[in-house]
Amino acid sequence: MLQNWGPSRDHGNIDLVGRIHETVAILTGNQPGGGPDYTEALLSEHYAALSEEIAVNCELEAGEYMPQPQNSTLNFLALEGNNNGRILLLVSNDSRYPVPAGQAICLPGRFAEDYLIHTHGGFTPVSETARHRESVSSSASTIQSEIGLVLDMSGMPPVSVSLLELEPTFEGGYPGGSTFLEVQFSGGGSVNIRFKVTGIDRSTLSIYDLAGRRIEIIWTGSSFPDVMEIELSPAQRPSGLYFAVLESPHYFISRKVMMFQ
Repeated sequence: MLQNWGPSRDHGNIDLVGRIHETVAILTGNQPGGGPDYTEALLSEHYAALSEEIAVNCELEAGEYMPQPQNSTLNFLALEGNNNGRILLLVSNDSRYPVPAGQAICLPGRFAEDYLIHTHGGFTPVSETARHRESVSSSASTIQSEIGLVLDMSGMPPVSVSLLELEPTFEGGYPGGSTFLEVQFSGGGSVNIRFKVTGIDRSTLSIYDLAGRRIEIIWTGSSFPDVMEIELSPAQRPSGLYFAVLESPHYFISRKVMMFQ
């Protein structure tokens, strides 16, 4: 990051000390406008790096996205606060050319309406809620279309870095005004499913197998004000990979579930 933002990229190496101080100030949140301390978050136990399943490079076209984890020029690191739900993004365009149209970063299962984007340095992306381009997949990497928060990085300047902060508009680290689904693994092989549904349409939480077959409906209902939790015991089904799917006529969210006996 210092390589991209520091004096090595300053043509003519003008004001080396000033550029270094400016870069460090932005990374540590000590600039006049303030901001988060990215360097502290990288080492803090209160922030967790988001895996490729939770934050991934993607291609955006006509309101639909397709994951592209092999993208090697638009690189990023995503950190999420354990207590406040804030997401810090350090995005780097390592190419000598601007980011092409449609290149984006996606956070599946989240909604653009639930976050405010703050730019603390560099390029400001456009955010939108998009739908996964593919439907049922026999390979079980994706069961059906899935909603995702997409940050369109099209036009980001060459050899540059963008420091972003996604501030949740909900309280407690979980969306208050939208549907979400989260899978947590606990001791003894048990799986804890946390979810919330909104809207008047009837929603269903089901378990699917690798072939995309629904094998069990574990909850059905409509809008509920609180976050709900359901624990799955490993003794209830054979060991293996499954999908927890929360669906209604207006959304479809899937999460991988690994069961061990």
